[in-house]
Amino acid sequence: MSLKRCKIPPHPPFIPPLLRGEIEGLKRDRGGFKRKNRFGWFGILFLIFFFTISESSAAEYLRVEGVIHLDTNIGGGTLSPEEMVRKVRDQGLKIAIITDHDNMRVEYGLPLLRKIIKKRVDKGGIREYGSGRYIDTIEELRKRYTDMLILHGAEAVPFYYWEGNPIKRELTLNNWHKHILILGLKSPEDYNGIPSVGYGFPLRLGPFCIINLWPIAVFIPGVILLRKKGERVYRLRGFTIKKKRRIYSVTGIIILTSGIIFLINNFPFCEPIYNQYHGDKGTGPYQFLIDYANKKNALTYWAHPEAEGKYEAGGAFEGGKVKVSTSPYYNDLMETKGYTGFAVFEEGYKIMGKPGGLWDQILKDYCEGKRDSPVWAIGELDYKEGDWMGMTQTVFFLKVFKEEEVLDALKKGRAYAVRGIDKPILEDFTLRSSDGEATMGEELQSREGIEVTINIKFPKPPKEEIKIFLIRNGEVKETFSARKDFMIKYKDDYFLPGKKIYYRLAVGEQLITNPIFVRFDG
Repeated sequence: MSLKRCKIPPHPPFIPPLLRGEIEGLKRDRGGFKRKNRFGWFGILFLIFFFTISESSAAEYLRVEGVIHLDTNIGGGTLSPEEMVRKVRDQGLKIAIITDHDNMRVEYGLPLLRKIIKKRVDKGGIREYGSGRYIDTIEELRKRYTDMLILHGAEAVPFYYWEGNPIKRELTLNNWHKHILILGLKSPEDYNGIPSVGYGFPLRLGPFCIINLWPIAVFIPGVILLRKKGERVYRLRGFTIKKKRRIYSVTGIIILTSGIIFLINNFPFCEPIYNQYHGDKGTGPYQFLIDYANKKNALTYWAHPEAEGKYEAGGAFEGGKVKVSTSPYYNDLMETKGYTGFAVFEEGYKIMGKPGGLWDQILKDYCEGKRDSPVWAIGELDYKEGDWMGMTQTVFFLKVFKEEEVLDALKKGRAYAVRGIDKPILEDFTLRSSDGEATMGEELQSREGIEVTINIKFPKPPKEEIKIFLIRNGEVKETFSARKDFMIKYKDDYFLPGKKIYYRLAVGEQLITNPIFVRFDG
């Protein structure tokens, strides 16, 4: 598939203040050039042409189709990284974002001695594979497939918790499939630092750090009993023999051994911020992960927020069946902040992405100043193997064909999500007024109502009429119908000085754009 250069669209040419002064000076001096007009008409026309061309060229984007969330055999899938890249390439896609699980480690320890008497199952992941090796593997693929943009990321599994009675062999593993995608980590240390229950959250200081040293106190009576001696009297042929011996040595050894075992179990004495034994901790572990990623200048996306997974993993833990349960967690997107976005397809449309859904509530919160940053939507393939490669895509608008430009497009909302076999193509979605224009991820300041340009093409004429929804601030402002390529310029006279709103598009249940924001001045 060839890369198509498109305009999304050019901004009005920028004329620097110095040049504006020259133009105004010439307007005032209609009789000829004055000395203060340093450039002359030829120079001014040249500069106007230069800045116009520069701005127009800078506004041309490459529309590049790609897929996000690919699981290789490093962590969660069956295909090798190279086999995965070839799958992407065979479908004519140019961007592959591999996000293997950061860890797939599950552990259950019996009460009192959880760190010693325990069962652990580890099915791989980036940490098990080696974070440095993981980065090097992707870098090698970049060098070999230069016609593609290949990025590494992680599907983080920060938290899970146990419920049930191990004595009755009835255990439930909760929230194992509640994940966040992290993109943009740069070093092995960044990956190794991803907070998770599997590899331990940071320790927290508190009085319990001292309390967990209690086994040391057991050493005192143990040593006393071990050293305590008593007399034993023997009578033989009229003689009395007294012999000293350690009569409590066995008891002392048992007490000392128990103290050592519990001391080892309690190490490092301070407890992690979160562990798997104290129930559901809400959004706490996930917000902790988001904050960590932000410190690393990485991007975070809630993966499959509407997915539900409930099944039995009988072979995971010998000696009994383990139930695995994850309920949809879209409400957590309202409770957490600072993340970059969420996956709207396949499992994020019915409640999150539909008009008036939770995403619209979040975007309105941003417009009202309740959030510091907007939330963007991506298409999430969540691919392991099979013949459905590319059914869900994220289409990027790139200034240049480079990996870092992909991250920039994601960070700024310069992308849209699309799914299906014959996917519609977004040619143009632009807001304009006499004050300027803006496209996806941008903000337009306007002193009047705006004009919306929508241009959508269909590779094949739709079998059924397609509904195109123009959504303004969470409500469907206008509904259009299309049976073929569609283009319209729609005038919206809505204007409220001081208010910030947004527009976005939904094309059936196949295409979702990121929003364009408008701030009304006046």
